[in-house]
Amino acid sequence: MIKENKKIERRKLSEEIIQFILISLMIGIFVSAVLYTTSMSIANVYLDNHNIRLEEMQEVVLSDWVRTICFVAGIVIFISLFLFCFGEKILYLISIIHGVEALQKNEMNFVIALEGNDELTELAQSINYLSKSQRELKEQEDRIREERENLIRSLSHDIRTPLTSILAYSEYIKDKEEVSQEEIKSYIQLMQSKAEQIKMLTDQLLNTKNEEYEVLENGKLFIEQMAMEWKSLLEDQFECRMDYEQCDDFRTLCSAQELYRIFDNLSSNIEKYAQPQEVVELKIKTEDGKLVIIQRNHVRTTISAAVESHNIGLKNVKQIAEKYGGEIEVTCAQGMFEIQISILIGV
Repeated sequence: MIKENKKIERRKLSEEIIQFILISLMIGIFVSAVLYTTSMSIANVYLDNHNIRLEEMQEVVLSDWVRTICFVAGIVIFISLFLFCFGEKILYLISIIHGVEALQKNEMNFVIALEGNDELTELAQSINYLSKSQRELKEQEDRIREERENLIRSLSHDIRTPLTSILAYSEYIKDKEEVSQEEIKSYIQLMQSKAEQIKMLTDQLLNTKNEEYEVLENGKLFIEQMAMEWKSLLEDQFECRMDYEQCDDFRTLCSAQELYRIFDNLSSNIEKYAQPQEVVELKIKTEDGKLVIIQRNHVRTTISAAVESHNIGLKNVKQIAEKYGGEIEVTCAQGMFEIQISILIGV
């Protein structure tokens, strides 16, 4: 409704041009007439003062000459006034043309100043709107591309952890001379669990499956199972100590896959950066409506250059924690690394 009112109130450029022409024409005619009258009066006074008498033909010629000169002067004044009045519109039109050229070159950081209230103003406004829309669209595309790249980088990192576990389990079974059926069944179940985890991550990566949230009725049991799996991955290289006595049973709505990712990243960072054969502590507790996971380990004195930075893993954990209204705190002092993860729980 407001736009319609603006269109009704907007002056037409053609009307402004006609107005400029009429004003310039009237002033030109007036000045030409004044010049003719004044010039003829001056000529007559001059002739009278010098007692000069012109013949009829000479008077006609003089009158025609003065009229012609005054007419030319009127035309010059008309053109000058019209260009002066319309010059701003011409300059404004040139700035609009420059804006269109910039738009063609995908230069979106420009704004045409809005002047007047006619079709040129409306055109400039439309170009500014188009430029702004294109700029916002490009920013949105860049943001989506960056988020997509971060997601791919994050999930690719998390896929490696269960894949490494599968390789480790299969290598263990292959190298061990005698393996009982119970051990084989246990490791197959573990590998199947990790394979399903990889499938869920790849589905999320390819957007073929929406993230599933479920209500954990027995949250403590679920956390204990993941903690035991965390221990099974690390106990061959580290002395693992777990403490979840302060973890009360809880019920919450969450994605089990994301909780798996947290523990996978924790175990992965231990394998890469913790000092072998040293104590690795995992403490899980509930307090103030939060699930708190604390992991401590001694930092490895020498880290191979082939080992990638653990920033991606920490970023993944941070994103998941923040998604559930939580946070992470990381400290490293005197060779001891500690990460504390807090997640809001409750339905």
